[in-house]
Amino acid sequence: ACRDQPTRQITLQTLRVSDLETELKVSDTGIGGTAADLVKMPQLGYTTKPHGIGYGLFWVRHHVAEMEGRFVLVSDGPYAGMNASIFIPRARD
Repeated sequence: ACRDQPTRQITLQTLRVSDLETELKVSDTGIGGTAADLVKMPQLGYTTKPHGIGYGLFWVRHHVAEMEGRFVLVSDGPYAGMNASIFIPRARD
């Protein structure tokens, strides 16, 4: 996603949301997307890239669901970058 922008930046953060959940947040300065795009992006085969195959976010969502987690995409609109958050349960003692 960042390849299409003159200044590229990807930021990774881990956050302890609660005693029960951890968030892995990936932010980029890429092309972002509309609300309709964000719904379609995790679907198998959907891509916004000219040579994309649409597997990446599909598999992220699939594996996060297997861990009983949540996958959330947020963008302020086209060319506004994107945040992808993975919320996973913390290990129980």
